[in-house]
Amino acid sequence: MFDAFEPWKLTLDDVEPVTTGKPSEQGVKFKLPLQEITFFFGAASCKFTKEAANWSQADETLNILRVALDVLVQQGRVELGKKSTSLALHLQPQGMPFKELLRPFFDSNSISDGKLCARSDGLCRSMEGSKNYIGWISGAGKWCIRAHGA
Repeated sequence: MFDAFEPWKLTLDDVEPVTTGKPSEQGVKFKLPLQEITFFFGAASCKFTKEAANWSQADETLNILRVALDVLVQQGRVELGKKSTSLALHLQPQGMPFKELLRPFFDSNSISDGKLCARSDGLCRSMEGSKNYIGWISGAGKWCIRAHGA
């Protein structure tokens, strides 16, 4: 991995053994601080994380992912299995208030008191410290969208 990650200045201090948790959760974590990337692999899985991602860095980010997986496959003789992707977004509209941006998706009865609620019962659950959010409420099977400062 050191040779593969050399273009991104991996140092010994950027490598962290993970020895806590179940054996399936243990492994080695490689950090590329300048790129805000973490790559973890263990006996049961691997995980690639990119913080503060933006489209201008997409090619470099995907290249780093390819390099990391290539090392596992070619050097470690790992056979890649099922893959899943998670994407988390923090939306911060610049041209208009969040409420106005979402208005076309909701009827006027869903908009009140500075929040948008996409639930038929009109209830939104709050997330501490967040001004704008979109969240799936699994128990209710509904979307909850909230926009402050409209």
